[in-house]
Amino acid sequence: MYCSCTERLLYKDSIKSYEKLKEQIKGLVLNDELKNGMQLPTVRQLGEFLQINKNTVSKVYKELEEEGYLYSAKGKGTFVTKTEKTKDTKEFLKIVDSMLKKGSEFGLTLDEMWGIVYSKSQHFQMLEAEKTRREIGFIECNSGSIKDFEKIIKSEIKDLKVNSILIENLEKNIDKLKDVEIIVVPFIHYEEVRERIEQLNKEVLVIGTNQSLKILTYTTKFKNKKVGIIGYSREDEVAIARQFKNLKIKEFKYYDGVKSNGVDKVKTFLDDLDAVVVCTSVVEKVLEVNDLNLPHFIFKGKYDIRDLKILRELYN
Repeated sequence: MYCSCTERLLYKDSIKSYEKLKEQIKGLVLNDELKNGMQLPTVRQLGEFLQINKNTVSKVYKELEEEGYLYSAKGKGTFVTKTEKTKDTKEFLKIVDSMLKKGSEFGLTLDEMWGIVYSKSQHFQMLEAEKTRREIGFIECNSGSIKDFEKIIKSEIKDLKVNSILIENLEKNIDKLKDVEIIVVPFIHYEEVRERIEQLNKEVLVIGTNQSLKILTYTTKFKNKKVGIIGYSREDEVAIARQFKNLKIKEFKYYDGVKSNGVDKVKTFLDDLDAVVVCTSVVEKVLEVNDLNLPHFIFKGKYDIRDLKILRELYN
Protein backbone atom coordinates (compact mmCIF):
# COMPACT_ATOMS: atom_id res chain seq x y z
CA MET A 1 0.00 0.00 0.00
CA TYR A 2 1.55 3.31 -1.11
CA CYS A 3 1.29 6.35 1.14
CA SER A 4 1.42 10.01 0.21
CA CYS A 5 3.46 11.22 3.19
CA THR A 6 4.57 14.28 1.21
CA GLU A 7 1.32 16.08 2.01
CA ARG A 8 1.75 15.39 5.70
CA LEU A 9 5.34 16.59 5.61
CA LEU A 10 4.19 19.96 4.27
CA TYR A 11 1.94 20.39 7.30
CA LYS A 12 4.88 22.00 9.09
CA ASP A 13 7.51 24.44 7.83
CA SER A 14 9.43 23.54 4.70
CA ILE A 15 12.12 20.92 5.19
CA LYS A 16 15.61 22.41 4.96
CA SER A 17 17.76 19.83 6.69
CA TYR A 18 17.97 16.10 6.99
CA GLU A 19 17.45 16.34 10.76
CA LYS A 20 14.03 17.94 10.32
CA LEU A 21 13.01 15.49 7.61
CA LYS A 22 14.13 12.55 9.72
CA GLU A 23 12.21 13.74 12.78
CA GLN A 24 9.05 14.36 10.78
CA ILE A 25 9.01 10.92 9.15
CA LYS A 26 9.79 9.33 12.51
CA GLY A 27 6.96 11.32 14.08
CA LEU A 28 4.48 10.16 11.44
CA VAL A 29 5.47 6.55 12.11
CA LEU A 30 5.23 6.93 15.88
CA ASN A 31 1.86 8.70 15.62
CA ASP A 32 0.60 5.83 13.44
CA GLU A 33 -0.12 8.20 10.56
CA LEU A 34 2.27 6.08 8.52
CA LYS A 35 1.05 2.58 9.20
CA ASN A 36 2.95 -0.68 9.18
CA GLY A 37 3.71 -1.83 5.64
CA MET A 38 3.00 1.50 3.95
CA GLN A 39 5.34 2.32 1.10
CA LEU A 40 7.15 5.66 1.12
CA PRO A 41 7.85 7.78 -1.97
CA THR A 42 11.11 7.04 -3.74
CA VAL A 43 14.17 9.07 -2.85
CA ARG A 44 13.84 11.03 -6.09
CA GLN A 45 10.10 11.65 -5.70
CA LEU A 46 10.39 12.99 -2.14
CA GLY A 47 13.47 15.04 -2.99
CA GLU A 48 11.78 16.71 -5.95
CA PHE A 49 8.58 17.36 -4.02
CA LEU A 50 10.37 18.98 -1.07
CA GLN A 51 12.99 20.58 -3.32
CA ILE A 52 15.91 19.10 -1.40
CA ASN A 53 18.89 17.05 -2.51
CA LYS A 54 18.07 13.37 -3.07
CA ASN A 55 21.22 12.47 -1.10
CA THR A 56 19.58 14.09 1.93
CA VAL A 57 16.49 11.91 1.55
CA SER A 58 18.66 8.83 1.00
CA LYS A 59 20.58 9.56 4.21
CA VAL A 60 17.33 9.93 6.18
CA TYR A 61 15.89 6.69 4.82
CA LYS A 62 19.10 4.81 5.62
CA GLU A 63 19.28 6.10 9.22
CA LEU A 64 15.59 5.38 9.88
CA GLU A 65 16.11 1.88 8.49
CA GLU A 66 19.05 1.37 10.86
CA GLU A 67 16.89 2.58 13.76
CA GLY A 68 14.09 0.16 12.87
CA TYR A 69 11.44 2.55 11.58
CA LEU A 70 11.73 1.62 7.89
CA TYR A 71 12.89 -1.29 5.77
CA SER A 72 13.79 -1.48 2.12
CA ALA A 73 13.13 -4.26 -0.37
CA LYS A 74 15.35 -4.37 -3.43
CA GLY A 75 13.41 -3.48 -6.55
CA LYS A 76 10.25 -2.72 -4.56
CA GLY A 77 10.92 0.36 -2.43
CA THR A 78 11.01 1.60 1.17
CA PHE A 79 8.34 0.62 3.69
CA VAL A 80 7.24 1.41 7.22
CA THR A 81 7.93 -1.23 9.85
CA LYS A 82 6.69 -1.29 13.42
CA THR A 83 9.05 -1.78 16.34
CA GLU A 84 8.52 -2.22 20.08
CA LYS A 85 9.22 1.48 20.33
CA THR A 86 6.27 2.38 18.10
CA LYS A 87 4.00 0.13 20.19
CA ASP A 88 5.12 1.91 23.37
CA THR A 89 4.44 5.23 21.68
CA LYS A 90 0.75 4.40 21.38
CA GLU A 91 0.53 4.26 25.16
CA PHE A 92 2.38 7.55 25.42
CA LEU A 93 0.00 9.15 22.90
CA LYS A 94 -2.91 8.17 25.13
CA ILE A 95 -1.23 10.13 27.94
CA VAL A 96 -0.75 13.10 25.59
CA ASP A 97 -4.41 13.02 24.57
CA SER A 98 -5.40 12.98 28.23
CA MET A 99 -3.09 15.94 28.94
CA LEU A 100 -4.55 17.94 26.05
CA LYS A 101 -8.07 17.25 27.27
CA LYS A 102 -7.17 18.23 30.82
CA GLY A 103 -5.43 21.40 29.61
CA SER A 104 -8.51 22.38 27.65
CA GLU A 105 -10.64 21.88 30.77
CA PHE A 106 -8.29 24.29 32.58
CA GLY A 107 -8.89 26.86 29.85
CA LEU A 108 -5.46 26.61 28.24
CA THR A 109 -5.12 27.19 24.50
CA LEU A 110 -3.10 24.82 22.30
CA ASP A 111 -0.37 27.46 22.01
CA GLU A 112 -0.19 27.81 25.79
CA MET A 113 0.01 24.05 26.24
CA TRP A 114 2.72 23.80 23.59
CA GLY A 115 4.68 26.55 25.34
CA ILE A 116 4.53 24.67 28.65
CA VAL A 117 5.58 21.38 27.04
CA TYR A 118 8.41 23.04 25.13
CA SER A 119 9.72 24.75 28.27
CA LYS A 120 9.62 21.48 30.20
CA SER A 121 11.29 19.56 27.37
CA GLN A 122 14.15 22.07 27.27
CA HIS A 123 14.66 21.68 31.01
CA PHE A 124 14.52 17.88 30.72
CA GLN A 125 17.04 17.94 27.87
CA MET A 126 19.39 20.04 29.98
CA LEU A 127 19.13 17.61 32.91
CA GLU A 128 19.78 14.63 30.64
CA ALA A 129 22.81 16.36 29.12
CA GLU A 130 24.10 17.08 32.62
CA LYS A 131 23.99 13.36 33.44
CA THR A 132 26.35 12.51 30.60
CA ARG A 133 28.53 15.57 30.90
CA ARG A 134 32.21 14.90 31.43
CA GLU A 135 33.50 15.97 34.80
CA ILE A 136 36.91 16.52 36.37
CA GLY A 137 37.94 17.50 39.88
CA PHE A 138 40.24 20.40 40.69
CA ILE A 139 41.96 21.07 44.02
CA GLU A 140 43.50 24.47 44.83
CA CYS A 141 44.30 26.59 47.86
CA ASN A 142 42.56 29.83 46.84
CA SER A 143 39.37 30.82 45.08
CA GLY A 144 41.15 33.18 42.67
CA SER A 145 43.16 30.37 41.09
CA ILE A 146 40.04 28.23 40.93
CA LYS A 147 38.24 30.96 38.97
CA ASP A 148 41.21 31.24 36.58
CA PHE A 149 41.21 27.49 35.99
CA GLU A 150 37.45 27.26 35.48
CA LYS A 151 37.49 30.21 33.09
CA ILE A 152 40.12 28.54 30.89
CA ILE A 153 38.25 25.23 30.87
CA LYS A 154 35.00 26.95 29.93
CA SER A 155 36.58 28.82 27.00
CA GLU A 156 38.88 26.08 25.70
CA ILE A 157 37.20 22.72 26.38
CA LYS A 158 33.54 22.27 25.47
CA ASP A 159 31.12 20.58 27.88
CA LEU A 160 33.71 19.76 30.52
CA LYS A 161 32.41 20.32 34.03
CA VAL A 162 34.88 21.28 36.75
CA ASN A 163 34.15 20.26 40.34
CA SER A 164 36.49 22.53 42.29
CA ILE A 165 37.40 22.17 45.96
CA LEU A 166 39.51 24.36 48.19
CA ILE A 167 42.22 22.41 50.01
CA GLU A 168 40.94 23.64 53.37
CA ASN A 169 37.56 22.05 52.59
CA LEU A 170 38.90 18.84 51.03
CA GLU A 171 38.03 16.47 53.88
CA LYS A 172 34.39 17.49 54.18
CA ASN A 173 33.89 17.67 50.38
CA ILE A 174 35.88 14.59 49.36
CA ASP A 175 32.69 12.79 48.23
CA LYS A 176 32.24 15.39 45.47
CA LEU A 177 35.22 13.83 43.69
CA LYS A 178 33.83 10.28 43.59
CA ASP A 179 32.22 10.64 40.16
CA VAL A 180 34.92 12.65 38.38
CA GLU A 181 37.10 11.08 35.69
CA ILE A 182 40.35 12.85 36.61
CA ILE A 183 41.53 14.91 39.57
CA VAL A 184 43.69 17.88 38.59
CA VAL A 185 46.18 19.09 41.20
CA PRO A 186 48.78 21.87 40.88
CA PHE A 187 52.32 20.58 41.41
CA ILE A 188 52.66 22.98 44.31
CA HIS A 189 49.95 21.12 46.26
CA TYR A 190 50.44 17.52 45.13
CA GLU A 191 52.38 16.28 48.15
CA GLU A 192 49.95 18.04 50.44
CA VAL A 193 46.86 16.28 49.07
CA ARG A 194 48.30 13.04 47.66
CA GLU A 195 47.48 10.81 50.63
CA ARG A 196 44.06 12.36 51.09
CA ILE A 197 42.91 11.59 47.54
CA GLU A 198 44.54 8.16 47.18
CA GLN A 199 41.43 6.56 48.71
CA LEU A 200 39.41 7.66 45.67
CA ASN A 201 41.54 5.54 43.33
CA LYS A 202 41.33 8.19 40.60
CA GLU A 203 43.79 9.21 37.91
CA VAL A 204 45.60 12.36 39.02
CA LEU A 205 46.88 14.98 36.58
CA VAL A 206 49.58 17.24 38.03
CA ILE A 207 49.87 20.63 36.34
CA GLY A 208 52.26 23.56 36.73
CA THR A 209 55.46 21.50 36.66
CA ASN A 210 57.16 23.99 34.31
CA GLN A 211 57.21 26.59 37.05
CA SER A 212 58.82 24.12 39.42
CA LEU A 213 61.67 23.68 36.95
CA LYS A 214 62.14 27.44 36.85
CA ILE A 215 62.34 27.46 40.63
CA LEU A 216 65.34 25.14 40.46
CA THR A 217 67.26 27.79 38.51
CA TYR A 218 67.13 29.96 41.62
CA THR A 219 69.12 27.46 43.69
CA THR A 220 72.28 29.60 43.84
CA LYS A 221 70.41 32.89 44.24
CA PHE A 222 68.40 31.71 47.23
CA LYS A 223 70.77 29.20 48.87
CA ASN A 224 71.44 30.06 52.52
CA LYS A 225 69.44 33.27 52.13
CA LYS A 226 66.64 34.80 54.13
CA VAL A 227 63.72 34.78 51.70
CA GLY A 228 60.41 36.55 52.11
CA ILE A 229 57.17 35.46 50.48
CA ILE A 230 54.35 37.82 49.56
CA GLY A 231 51.08 36.24 48.44
CA TYR A 232 47.40 36.97 48.46
CA SER A 233 46.95 35.08 51.72
CA ARG A 234 49.03 33.34 54.38
CA GLU A 235 47.83 30.01 52.95
CA ASP A 236 49.21 30.95 49.52
CA GLU A 237 52.54 31.90 51.05
CA VAL A 238 52.89 28.62 52.95
CA ALA A 239 52.05 26.65 49.79
CA ILE A 240 54.62 28.62 47.76
CA ALA A 241 57.29 28.03 50.42
CA ARG A 242 56.94 24.28 49.91
CA GLN A 243 58.15 24.68 46.35
CA PHE A 244 61.43 26.18 47.57
CA LYS A 245 62.05 23.74 50.41
CA ASN A 246 64.78 21.87 48.49
CA LEU A 247 66.83 25.00 47.73
CA LYS A 248 68.51 25.02 51.16
CA ILE A 249 67.06 28.40 52.07
CA LYS A 250 68.25 29.71 55.43
CA GLU A 251 64.87 31.10 56.55
CA PHE A 252 61.43 31.87 55.19
CA LYS A 253 59.56 34.95 56.27
CA TYR A 254 55.87 35.33 55.51
CA TYR A 255 54.19 38.65 54.79
CA ASP A 256 50.87 37.13 55.96
CA GLY A 257 48.96 38.06 52.86
CA VAL A 258 48.10 41.20 50.95
CA LYS A 259 44.49 40.26 51.57
CA SER A 260 44.94 40.98 55.29
CA ASN A 261 47.79 43.50 55.35
CA GLY A 262 47.46 45.45 52.11
CA VAL A 263 50.80 46.68 50.75
CA ASP A 264 51.61 49.45 53.26
CA LYS A 265 54.01 47.20 55.18
CA VAL A 266 55.86 45.83 52.13
CA LYS A 267 58.79 48.25 52.31
CA THR A 268 59.50 47.44 55.97
CA PHE A 269 59.03 43.74 55.28
CA LEU A 270 61.67 43.76 52.52
CA ASP A 271 64.30 45.65 54.50
CA ASP A 272 65.39 42.58 56.43
CA LEU A 273 65.48 40.14 53.48
CA ASP A 274 68.07 38.81 51.04
CA ALA A 275 65.47 37.85 48.40
CA VAL A 276 61.73 37.71 47.92
CA VAL A 277 59.13 35.59 46.13
CA VAL A 278 56.03 37.49 45.01
CA CYS A 279 52.86 35.82 43.76
CA THR A 280 51.82 37.18 40.37
CA SER A 281 48.30 37.89 41.67
CA VAL A 282 49.68 40.68 43.91
CA VAL A 283 52.84 41.76 42.09
CA GLU A 284 51.27 44.88 40.55
CA LYS A 285 50.18 46.15 43.97
CA VAL A 286 53.62 45.40 45.43
CA LEU A 287 55.36 47.28 42.61
CA GLU A 288 53.28 50.34 43.43
CA VAL A 289 55.21 50.71 46.69
CA ASN A 290 58.56 49.01 45.95
CA ASP A 291 60.73 48.46 42.86
CA LEU A 292 61.90 45.01 44.02
CA ASN A 293 65.58 45.80 43.56
CA LEU A 294 66.64 42.79 45.63
CA PRO A 295 66.77 39.27 44.02
CA HIS A 296 63.20 38.16 43.44
CA PHE A 297 61.07 35.47 41.83
CA ILE A 298 57.59 36.16 40.44
CA PHE A 299 55.53 33.11 41.29
CA LYS A 300 52.94 32.41 38.63
CA GLY A 301 49.56 32.02 40.34
CA LYS A 302 47.36 32.02 37.25
CA TYR A 303 46.87 29.25 34.73
CA ASP A 304 46.89 29.36 30.96
CA ILE A 305 46.04 26.76 28.36
CA ARG A 306 49.68 25.67 28.08
CA ASP A 307 49.35 24.27 31.60
CA LEU A 308 46.33 22.28 30.46
CA LYS A 309 47.68 20.85 27.21
CA ILE A 310 47.03 17.26 28.30
CA LEU A 311 43.45 18.07 29.31
CA ARG A 312 42.79 19.70 25.96
CA GLU A 313 44.14 16.62 24.17
CA LEU A 314 42.00 14.31 26.32
CA TYR A 315 38.69 16.14 26.07
CA ASN A 316 38.65 18.05 22.77
